[in-house]
Amino acid sequence: MTILQALVILVQAVLPLAGLYLTKAIVDAVCVTDAWPTVLLLLAAAALVSLFTVCLRETGTLLQEHQSQRLNDQVHHRLHRQAAAIDLGTLEQAAYHDDFHRALSEGPYRPARILEGLFEIARNGLLLTGLLGFLLLFQWQVAVLMPLAVFLPAVVRWRFAQRNFELQRDITGLERRCGYYHWLLTSLESAKEVRLLNLFSFFSNRFARHRQTIYRQRTALSSKRAVSTMLARGIGVLITFGCFSLLAANARSGTVTIGAFVMLMQGFHRGTGTLDSLFTAAADLYENRLFLSSYFRFITMKPALAAPRHTVVIPDLSKTCLCVENISFTYPGTRTPVLDNLSFAIQPGEVVALVGANGAGKSTLVKLLCRLYDPDCGRILAGKSDIRAFDPFPLASGPSPP
Repeated sequence: MTILQALVILVQAVLPLAGLYLTKAIVDAVCVTDAWPTVLLLLAAAALVSLFTVCLRETGTLLQEHQSQRLNDQVHHRLHRQAAAIDLGTLEQAAYHDDFHRALSEGPYRPARILEGLFEIARNGLLLTGLLGFLLLFQWQVAVLMPLAVFLPAVVRWRFAQRNFELQRDITGLERRCGYYHWLLTSLESAKEVRLLNLFSFFSNRFARHRQTIYRQRTALSSKRAVSTMLARGIGVLITFGCFSLLAANARSGTVTIGAFVMLMQGFHRGTGTLDSLFTAAADLYENRLFLSSYFRFITMKPALAAPRHTVVIPDLSKTCLCVENISFTYPGTRTPVLDNLSFAIQPGEVVALVGANGAGKSTLVKLLCRLYDPDCGRILAGKSDIRAFDPFPLASGPSPP
């Protein structure tokens, strides 16, 4: 699909140049008497170019949609596989959920946007090269001034792409809190408690306060971007109409033909639009790369419970003694041990009850036996094998989707 899109882009870059030249030829032919057959022939050629352009544009869009969907599916698969491989201790950390929120929000569609941006840069770069060649051939001053008309808006875009990324990174925690309050206010699971305890106003006010903070930060950045863009665009407009005045003066003095004047006007207008699209695509590519860093940081996160290089086959636990030897465990971020120097053995077929007060460590012990955590010291044996020799996540390394 990438190769096909590259071929489509190559042809798309040439067709506008043919359209510009045909426009010049049509205008010049109209100005000549008894040239009506030539005008009709040129109009037919221009119609074919336009029709071919439309067909290529739709073909490129179709290829892009197919490839974006495949890319989206692949990214989701990698996110799911990574989330399944992360240990429970990491899952219970707020920093992990911030990274996961950013990866899930940006990861599925940013790769497709990057690919689209690369194609857009290639298409506009080829077209711009041809347009500059046209302008240099007929009016080199216009070709020199044209980049200045769109340079400042491009600088503004690049500057605010970085600031937008930084803002999104800073408000991730607030967005997650808003999502949680929204769930409490609307879900069936929390509906009874919210109504019985009259918690609607409490959660609603917190949601509104966080949303107001996000709103203020976003609108402040948007206002600064709008003012900067208006100033940059205003300077670009002055340069553009200065070039149009130069072309009009040359046409009036007879330096260029009327057809060449129309072609240069259209070429300049098309060139500034193409250059602006090129700078915009480059700025978007930069912004998408920044946001995609959250996705790459997430999928390269190493779980605390990593599988050993050489795993051991899990024995039949119904025929194996389970031994706990001097284990101690303290939850990350706390100081008080939940389990301290605990030892016991469970024989095959034996039924054991874990009894204790709330917080005594019953669930924690089961988590350690299931190797959702590793003990701080000591070991747990299944037969003669330490359970750390088993693959903790055998289902997280499945094949990629077709």
